[in-house]
Amino acid sequence: MKVGYRAAAFAAALAITFSASALAGGSTAPEPDSTVIAKPVRHVVEAPRRVFPMRARPEYGDGLDAGRGHEGQDLLVAAGTPLVAVSDSVVLETGDDGGRGNYISLYDPAADRTYNYFHMLAPALAKQGQHLHAGQRVGSVGCTGSCWGDHLHFELRVGRDTYGTVLNPTPFLHRLEDRPKPLRLGWF
Repeated sequence: MKVGYRAAAFAAALAITFSASALAGGSTAPEPDSTVIAKPVRHVVEAPRRVFPMRARPEYGDGLDAGRGHEGQDLLVAAGTPLVAVSDSVVLETGDDGGRGNYISLYDPAADRTYNYFHMLAPALAKQGQHLHAGQRVGSVGCTGSCWGDHLHFELRVGRDTYGTVLNPTPFLHRLEDRPKPLRLGWF
């Protein structure tokens, strides 16, 4: 018979209680009406859900190796392609700042990372302080600010800081992109 950790701990606690009761002169078994049946409890701990930041398979453009102070990965797709939150996160800020164009910055407390999405087609669909779920729409790919064609400039930063230490987002994006996709049934 397979016994879970919690069930075994519960059984040990009952045994100690009944032994102590017997030493004190009490009964060694519970009354028939008070029989306790221990059931194992399963707790599933899931890894935080992370998704690719857009609903498309992009071409990869300039990354950190492009020089000129380029601190992210450019993902080239058609204008209007939906952008989504990479993870359960909170919106740190949004805006339409010069070179960044329309942008949104999301903080993922589980990973202690900030994700910056630049050059969006229109202002972000979420507001500062709003909590988002992984996969929730945040905007669309565009070419606003300082850019040369429709793309998402995606940055990955350490901590809760839109200007925190830069991490190379390319391996992170490839891991998200390589995850199994749901099976689509149909002819095309």
